[in-house]
Amino acid sequence: MTGPQRSASRKRSAGLPRRGLALVYDSLLAFAVLFVAAAPVVISTGITPQSPFYGLFLIYLYGVLFFYLGWHWIHRGATLGMRTWGLRLVREDGGLVTWGDAFKRYLAAWAAFAPAGVAVHRLLHGDLLWGLLLWLPLMADYAAALRDPSGRTWHDRISHTRLEHGG
Repeated sequence: MTGPQRSASRKRSAGLPRRGLALVYDSLLAFAVLFVAAAPVVISTGITPQSPFYGLFLIYLYGVLFFYLGWHWIHRGATLGMRTWGLRLVREDGGLVTWGDAFKRYLAAWAAFAPAGVAVHRLLHGDLLWGLLLWLPLMADYAAALRDPSGRTWHDRISHTRLEHGG
């Protein structure tokens, strides 16, 4: 076995507690990045959800988030939260993540995370049933990691990536 293959074989799949802690850390950092990206636009234009260009503003923010996450995944193999908890994102073949991989991972993750975001809104407005039901896609995504031999979530499998720990 060559050096890179040997070091890759010592890596373990990332467990759910470690993934969750990295996710919390990265959520705080992502909020800060989005705040810095949004503030100048909101201050200079006064944009609100009722504004005609609000959809474009949201697309801009989703793009900022993608480039923030994607840059870290591609250039460092991990976001700051992932690095803090000893995680690294790699392709299934052990190679470096590409922009295409990052884009697939980002879009696939939204399928689970977007309903959870709506769930928070519903819960805050007193809709307990929908508020709880909308968490199911996110819980199912991470439950899939418990059943997968490599510990991969749906967004890992769709993007042909995996999170590793250790090394």
